[in-house]
Amino acid sequence: MAKRIPDSVIEEIKAKSDIVDIVSSYVTLTRKSQQNLFGLCPFHQEKSPSFSVSPHKQIYYCFGCSKGGDVNHFIMDIEHFRYPEAIRFLGERCGVEVPEAEDGDERYQEDKRRRERLYELNTEAARYFYQSLLEAAGQEARAYMKRRGISRQTAVSFGLGFAPERWQGLLDHIRSKGYSEQEIGDSGLFKKNRKDAWYDLFRNRLIFPIIDVMGRIVAFGGRVMDDSVPKYLNSPENLIYTKGQHLYGLNLAKKTRKDRLLIVEGYMDCISLHQAGFDQSVASLGTALTQQQAALLRKYNEEIVLGYDMDNAGRQATLRNIDTLEEKGAKPFVLILPDAKDPDDYIRKHTPDDFNALLREAPTGLDYKFIHAKQSAQHNDRLDKVKYQELATDLLLDIRNPVVQELYIPKVAAELGVPVESVHMLLTQREQEKARNTRPKNPYRPNTSTSSQTTEQPAAVQDSAAKAPEIRGPLLSKVEAAFLIRLTRRPDVYLEHQLRCEAKWFKKSVRPFVEAILAKAAGGELNERSLMSLVNETDDLIRDEISSQLGALLMREENAETQDQIATIMRRQLLLISIHYYSTMSKLISDRLDSGASEEQGDLRKQFIRVRQAMQDTQKELQEMDRAYSFVHEEQDF
Repeated sequence: MAKRIPDSVIEEIKAKSDIVDIVSSYVTLTRKSQQNLFGLCPFHQEKSPSFSVSPHKQIYYCFGCSKGGDVNHFIMDIEHFRYPEAIRFLGERCGVEVPEAEDGDERYQEDKRRRERLYELNTEAARYFYQSLLEAAGQEARAYMKRRGISRQTAVSFGLGFAPERWQGLLDHIRSKGYSEQEIGDSGLFKKNRKDAWYDLFRNRLIFPIIDVMGRIVAFGGRVMDDSVPKYLNSPENLIYTKGQHLYGLNLAKKTRKDRLLIVEGYMDCISLHQAGFDQSVASLGTALTQQQAALLRKYNEEIVLGYDMDNAGRQATLRNIDTLEEKGAKPFVLILPDAKDPDDYIRKHTPDDFNALLREAPTGLDYKFIHAKQSAQHNDRLDKVKYQELATDLLLDIRNPVVQELYIPKVAAELGVPVESVHMLLTQREQEKARNTRPKNPYRPNTSTSSQTTEQPAAVQDSAAKAPEIRGPLLSKVEAAFLIRLTRRPDVYLEHQLRCEAKWFKKSVRPFVEAILAKAAGGELNERSLMSLVNETDDLIRDEISSQLGALLMREENAETQDQIATIMRRQLLLISIHYYSTMSKLISDRLDSGASEEQGDLRKQFIRVRQAMQDTQKELQEMDRAYSFVHEEQDF
């Protein structure tokens, strides 16, 4: 069973992972100030650089989209990894071994070793295929690539290669590298003949390495260059490869800045589109989009364009894949090619601008279903209205959002040339005849989670929480965020001046985070890097918001203030935070009193008096401080 990554390992990885070095692998950075580097943000499209990296603080922040954090957070955002995955990714990069299992788990360690050996074997096979492409034996493959318009640069980007017409060419190469018979069998790159001897699976084929999102070669595909069959041949499933769990080209497409991902059917579609500048393209390597592939797409983008072949099989697959994507919470669109059988065919006949126009005009998945229904109801170039009303009614009944259903009813009525009321009557009739189709997930279910929560009430008023007005807004107010940054930068001032901060003064959802910060401060372990580590360990929804709030403040340079000035500012911030807490509590208790719960009136009045008195005392202290000092009030907002 996997164990938690030790803190010492995490700290070593972070110490060896310079943020400028890591970010520079994804973003071109230039120095625009003495302190920070700037570049075009990899998380949103922009023309002027607003993405800032601080070498000194080892953090990043975008002033355009508000994403920010430390080196681990950057990898989590750019690679769409979870926290442990990002740590392991950085560990591999900087050469720090990350323990993944208990030392006694021998089976796990053996499986891990076997997987690593297969990755290495596949890499060696890819080198062999690429070298074969460059040699005389690869002349036919190079000529084929030229006919298909594949440039050398594109071939290198995708790692294309060639398997010569030899029965044991790859086998001899792999054996020369010291791989065992067991590893040769596990790889799936070889088969046995009747004499129980190994021979190469791929022969006289153009080779396409299948690379996962971590950049590891997990399998290969091979295509003939004539009319022989089978046209395509793929690696069988093995220890590191399961068909339907990967997307061809995603290792490249995950870096795109385009608004949507485009999924196509085959290798050549994906390669041709990348070469034409559409680096958001991936291939499912078949018409059936699996649940795992849909989840993988949704992980990297919400909006997905389906660009399958325009034949009947492709159109039917598109209809199924629309539902598969919606079940995973994605928003599908459909690419319609007017005069080509597939994207590769279209891009070779037209310009990239033409293709871009089609992408912009791509209808939503639901729109496409009605378009397909109308096409299916055509007979002798005329609309068979009886057939269309059957198909369209099924689609209308399947729409679970009543508002969306109402929007489509007039469109169907217009196609049929009947009043809207007639379509309503037809729906009522069909609902009585046919059970309504259900989907695994209702995308229109109300979202009951909120980014902020009400402040915790005293015991006597906790049961009134449901009736209390919900406190909305950012998880951290401006003054709360500003205080936490000052505390992070100068925990010594907080401790030496015996300032007091309580986590209960903050919104309930961030109290564990605040408690962890206070504990770090008390233990002398709080600094900017440890703060970002705490941010990374919070819940995903909370992390994204507070990292943006705190990241913006961390990128600001510290003012030249004395220790006494810092202590005074922090004390005032704490007064503002506590006053807001008392004000919220006062309102909650007052609302409870107004509700007339007689059995609690006595206790509630006593609590109300105590809370109001505490608030008045704190307000008085704040007023006295404001008379004695001059403050900038821009951080008072809640």
